Amino acid sequence: MRKILCTVGTSLLTNCRREGGENQEEFFLLSFIEKKGEALASAETNSLSRILEPGDQIVFLYSQTREGKICADTLQSYYEKKGVKSRIKEIDNLSYAHSTFATRGLKSLIDTLIEEIRLSRRQDIMPVINATGGFKAEIAYATLVGLIFKVPVYYIHEVFQDVIAMPSLPVDWDPSLFVEYGDFFNWISSEFRRKEKVARRLKELPGEINLFLEEDEEGYITLSPAGTVYYEAFCDLQREADKVMISDRALAYYKRLDSTVQQTFRRLLKRLAIEQVRKSYSRRVDTSDCLDYPFSRGTKERIFFYDDGEQVYICELARHGDNYEELLQKGVKRENYRNFEEMKL
Repeated sequence: MRKILCTVGTSLLTNCRREGGENQEEFFLLSFIEKKGEALASAETNSLSRILEPGDQIVFLYSQTREGKICADTLQSYYEKKGVKSRIKEIDNLSYAHSTFATRGLKSLIDTLIEEIRLSRRQDIMPVINATGGFKAEIAYATLVGLIFKVPVYYIHEVFQDVIAMPSLPVDWDPSLFVEYGDFFNWISSEFRRKEKVARRLKELPGEINLFLEEDEEGYITLSPAGTVYYEAFCDLQREADKVMISDRALAYYKRLDSTVQQTFRRLLKRLAIEQVRKSYSRRVDTSDCLDYPFSRGTKERIFFYDDGEQVYICELARHGDNYEELLQKGVKRENYRNFEEMKL
């Protein structure tokens, strides 16, 4: 079963008017679809006629405009009569007002798409994005959401009038910037921040972070639409990385630490549980068959671990100036660690 997340434009009204139909009541628009056929009636019906499969359901995402609501209502009624389970959802601030469209409308669209994708997966339903209808910018950002969240995206090519399918790619994006500076991204996303406050914090951070930020019309700095996509994908990675297996030795060492150092280790373990982070920030040392993490951070805390493709196993926790140098010299061998228990992060 699939759930098609379909952006809605106003081509149904435009095409109807072009044929001399000025009446915008649902009855007349439904009659127009029947008369012209799905391929000619609107961008949405045209694309859905090519991709809709038995058992699919549709969510029509429409702009905060009168025309968008009319088209979404009509499309829902049309497909409900065909026996296709459908519902509509308004996208806040997605309107013809330029200021709110750029800074808030697109982010509302992104938030809604991600919310529906997460809901679908919890329900064991495959999400699919049909990005044919709506503003051009909607198509671009809906496509970005699909690529990052591994959701197939469909749209009708304007010139060839054929469906272009972009399958979910088996390629992982690099979350290292969000992992390294997660505290900042959590802070900037939690509420609107004044430009002056953000500028003070950015002085200590790499310039690439600015690529994910924008200033709104009131002088607040927020995540840009693209920044929102990447940040929400990072949040999903964090939610999935919720546990590791820890050896009795590592756990005993952890319990002897004060609460501040324990919190530091928990943050590192949370990051380590993300596969892309393990690949980017771990190294193999000559004396061990475990990996050493993190090798590129200016931190005293270190972790010796391995993974079997399903679980991450923590053999030793260490600190420079304490036990790290000794462990590094004698080596950390997997065969010496047999007793592990689950540690929730």
